[in-house]
Amino acid sequence: MQAERTLISETIDSTPTVTSGWRGWLEARARTLESHPWLIVLALTILYVVFIAYRATVILWHDELFTYYISKSTSFNQLITYIRLLDLNPPLSYVLTGITQRLFGDSAIATRLPGILSFFIASMACLYFLARRIGLLWATFSVLLVWYSPCLYYATQARPYALILAFFSITLISWDAAIRSTSHRNLALAGIVIGNVGMMLSHVFAIFSIGPFILAEMVRWYKTRRADWAVWACMLLPLTLVASYIPLMNRFQAEAFPLQFQGGPKKIVVFYYKWIFLNICPGLLAALLAALATMSSPAKVESKEKGFTTAHVGLFVGFLLPPILINIMLMRTHGAFWERYCLTSAVVVYIATGLFVAYKLGAGRFAAAIASLILIFLSFSNYIVTPYMDKQARARVLHPINFDTFHEGLPMVTASGVTFVEMDHNESSRFDKRLYYLTNRAAALKYGHATIFEGLAVEKNYFPFRGHVESYNDFMRSHNHFLVIGTLLDPEDWLLKKLQDDGAQLTILGDYFTPYKDSGIYDIKIGSPAK
Repeated sequence: MQAERTLISETIDSTPTVTSGWRGWLEARARTLESHPWLIVLALTILYVVFIAYRATVILWHDELFTYYISKSTSFNQLITYIRLLDLNPPLSYVLTGITQRLFGDSAIATRLPGILSFFIASMACLYFLARRIGLLWATFSVLLVWYSPCLYYATQARPYALILAFFSITLISWDAAIRSTSHRNLALAGIVIGNVGMMLSHVFAIFSIGPFILAEMVRWYKTRRADWAVWACMLLPLTLVASYIPLMNRFQAEAFPLQFQGGPKKIVVFYYKWIFLNICPGLLAALLAALATMSSPAKVESKEKGFTTAHVGLFVGFLLPPILINIMLMRTHGAFWERYCLTSAVVVYIATGLFVAYKLGAGRFAAAIASLILIFLSFSNYIVTPYMDKQARARVLHPINFDTFHEGLPMVTASGVTFVEMDHNESSRFDKRLYYLTNRAAALKYGHATIFEGLAVEKNYFPFRGHVESYNDFMRSHNHFLVIGTLLDPEDWLLKKLQDDGAQLTILGDYFTPYKDSGIYDIKIGSPAK
């Protein structure tokens, strides 16, 4: 096959950034560290466990509880029924979660274990992909940049987002090996199939993470004037699974979402500017300044592989498109856009940022080590120190609460379906006997512009909810005094606004220290039960 012209040449320069003085001594020590990759992998493993430890043990939130309940299906037919009626993701994440729950018990960590392992696998695959081009220490810096970003949050989510990252990384290193025509080409082709099938079985938007690889192959075809039919077959055959998404997408399109959540041009800008750029700016700037302070002059980057081809550039550019394409699609259906739908795009942007920094700053290993240490310090602050201090501050300001004994004779109504599902799972059965969520589609559309929790009445027929799901009108006929836990200005919650318009007396009892999104509790009184 005709060799592709590389945009970055295969130039190996073993000259360290500085060869004398204290900088030279530090550079030599950094080079010694890089020659022992197992030490770096071990250090990254320990850091990963430390960074995710807090988030891995908090209570499961609303979306994760859907994974939790569906993964307990007793048969594959039941699993498919639950997915078709109650959730929007292909089956792989539920199957894997069911396995880890059976192996390690009924706990938050066991439920999140597939995501925890998947995110780490993706990180190590990216480390391997980068290390062969920019050296192990700069590759470590790039991985730590991903961990410093909001992406790490999804390592501890019992949802399929980390899983799709793992399969994306398998496709990445397999495709990269396949286009280099290595002696292990058949293995690389099998890796492309596994990666793409895994992505398709993980999330309904997986096709947007496969599309950039197809674009890269189109670029390679144009440059070489020859189609690599084996790679094309491995890329395209897994896409036939998209037919199974149709029932899931039809149900997704039937839901109504608040305007603030719907896809649109603003969401694209927010994704790139705020979620990707602003979130890493402080750490990236601090790391770069520290790295520059240790260098006297740049040197060429050492590389064990050829540099990036035009196909690689096409791949990186292709991953800029999913946030735009997904938002355009959601604008037509008025669907909600969440940054997690484009997690692979975010990771590719951070990888590209790490590559750019490495090539600009050069082969200085000690500079890479210093930059990495800065990111480690800031990440430790973000994931350990800050959550602990925030929790302590909230505990000092907000009132403690025991839901079992709090106004025990009154029903507790949740304004949010998120809070209802979480409280139903985490509070005692004694409390759940007086826990309610109220449904009213007309009011939900009028006040919250959303119907995403109207399905709780159906979900209660399948999930072991102990609380009550009743229509607003039925509940009001039999109750004139009750409590509501909610947030008055929440865009997707309608109950408190409806009660105000119906003339109910709302008295705020206070803000309480809870593990849920809502902390305000209201005392609701109505003149007499509605007839």
